[in-house]
Amino acid sequence: MVAVAAVTTAGLAADRFVDARGQAWLGLGCTALFVVVARRADVHERRQALVVVAVATFFEVVGAQLWGLYDYRLGNLPLFVPAGHGLVFLTGLRLSQVPLLVRHRDAFVRVTAVVATAWAVLGAAGLLGTRDLSGAVGSALVVVMLARGRQAGLFAGVWWFVAYLELYGTAIGTWTWSPVVPGLGLPAGNPPSGVASGYVVFDWLAGVLVAGATRFARAAATTG
Repeated sequence: MVAVAAVTTAGLAADRFVDARGQAWLGLGCTALFVVVARRADVHERRQALVVVAVATFFEVVGAQLWGLYDYRLGNLPLFVPAGHGLVFLTGLRLSQVPLLVRHRDAFVRVTAVVATAWAVLGAAGLLGTRDLSGAVGSALVVVMLARGRQAGLFAGVWWFVAYLELYGTAIGTWTWSPVVPGLGLPAGNPPSGVASGYVVFDWLAGVLVAGATRFARAAATTG
């Protein structure tokens, strides 16, 4: 987990100094790292990670290329993004499985909800530099998922890793969020406080799809 975070940090820093070809090499490296990390996960976790990659990539195309919510440094969709989403999921999952956090899961989830709420309130009030109303909407969804989701520990782990990556990635200019949500006119921070809501939805959807596919496969095997 720590190694993945360190390599990810170094990779994002390196992206600042490369052209499209160099970025492609970073993408291949990220994909290779994802393959290595995914192979060490169990079958269920691996399936979820692969679904997260597929779902997140679709929404990356929509969010960055079609909607214009944010832009990557070179105006493209970097090759490290799809595998990067898989690494975010697996890293957040491993964080949620740290023994101390497992023993104090409820406290971990509550602290995450409090920090997410505080970030949203400060952002919406304009106390973090720019007024961030879109982030408040996303943060509300995160808090609901933390309160009601059966995978609240996972969501909390992912929230912390995403918060770090977003603050770091935007600070060094790897990507930049639009100051206003296109089509809605809502002011947004860079990054929005509720940016982790998308990741939480990806992870929730992956869990639903994998569970549904598993049940279908078992039913088919039984009837067959």
